[in-house]
Parts: sequence; structure tokens; C-alpha cells
Amino acid sequence: MRTDTSTTPERAVPDPATAAAAATEAILANMADGRHRAVVVDSPPGAGKSTLVARAALELAEGGERPIIVAQTNNQVDDLVMRLAREHPGIAVGRLSATGYAPSPALGALTNTTVGRTLTDLAGCRIIVGTAAKWATVRDATFGWAILDEAYQMRSDMLLQIVERFERGLFVGDPGQLDPFAIVGTERWIGLPHDPTQNGVSVMLEHNQNIPVHRLPVSWRLPLSAAPTIARAFYPFT
Repeated sequence: MRTDTSTTPERAVPDPATAAAAATEAILANMADGRHRAVVVDSPPGAGKSTLVARAALELAEGGERPIIVAQTNNQVDDLVMRLAREHPGIAVGRLSATGYAPSPALGALTNTTVGRTLTDLAGCRIIVGTAAKWATVRDATFGWAILDEAYQMRSDMLLQIVERFERGLFVGDPGQLDPFAIVGTERWIGLPHDPTQNGVSVMLEHNQNIPVHRLPVSWRLPLSAAPTIARAFYPFT
């Protein structure tokens, strides 16, 4: 009797660092392609959103652009400003702030960072970072690129208030998060494609065709054994 000892080869698991680097390069390539008005990057926690935001901003600045970064909270803005300023000391970074904002000692100690209430105060800065609420008060400037960090935390009505400030956008965020909340009745908008209580990314994609959507493939925060549980709980649509 002949015994078949052959086995089915196991599927090769790609190297995480290689997969993450390939995803980043594909995102940057889409940004360089002038056909796309927007690029969306879906990312689980710990996948390197902030690293991608900082790299994309630097590449745009080095390419002659003057990008803006839109975050959702003051803490997010401060973290991004300090990261950009520390990692790229040759780039002047602006922090667009409200009147009562007081920078932390760590941010105030950075020599290549300027805090200002208006764009005039930040005229010499190559990258400008502010909250969505602050950018909504700007009425007299348009930029080539905006990078929207934690974009799934932004309501679509807030996106509508700032969308005229930039020509092209990189939307980076975690699609597994809960949609932004509203403190008013929302019954009148339920089911409508322009529902202002939906997140800005979903509404933008609903109204724009052929927008590239990428996914950062690796979470460095979780062990491999946790991935199936997290995926079923927060990302059943992927």
C-alpha cells in the first residue's frame, strides 16, 4: 500500500513591517496622483495613524505645499505639533489656537513652533495644525492639502464648514469608532445621505465616486491572538 505523505503548504504570513510600509507607500502614491481629490485611510488602533499623518505632512511640505492638519481636540493638536516639531526641527510648525489657549511648557519650549490666533500670526509656518472648530472660524484662506486626523470623529456638518479651506484631503481615522454624537433631535435626518450627524468620512464617500480607500494592515498595539476578537467586535464590515 502506498501512503501519501504530502501535506498542503501553509499560507505564508507576510512580514508585518513590510506590509505596513507597502500600505504607506501606496497611500503616498495616491496623494501624488492629481486625479484624486481625496484619499481615505482606515486604521485600527495602534496602526500608526499619527506616524502616517506626520510623514504625509512632511512630504507635502518638502514638495512645496503648505498643508494644514485638522484634528478634533486640543490634546490631539498638541500631540501632533510636538511630534512634527521634534521629528522635523527644520520645518516651522504653526499651532492655530483660540484666544484663551495657553501652550504647555513642553510645546512652548520648541524653537520651531509658533502659536497664533490667526493665519497672519503663522505666516512663516510650513505646516499649520488646529482643531476643526478653530478651522471653521477661518474664512480668508485656501490651502492645497488638508490632512484630517481622527476623521471618523468629525461630524459631517463640521466637515462642511471647513471643506472650502482646502482643495484636496487625506482622511485618516478608525472606522471602528462610534459615530460622533449630537445633543439635538436627529429624527429628521435618519436615512438621508446628507445626515449631518454621520461622520464626515462616510458622507464624503457617499457624495464622491472613485475615492481611494486604504487600510493600514498592522496594529502594533495588540498581540496576534487578540485580532479575531477585536475584528468581530468592532470591524465586522471589513
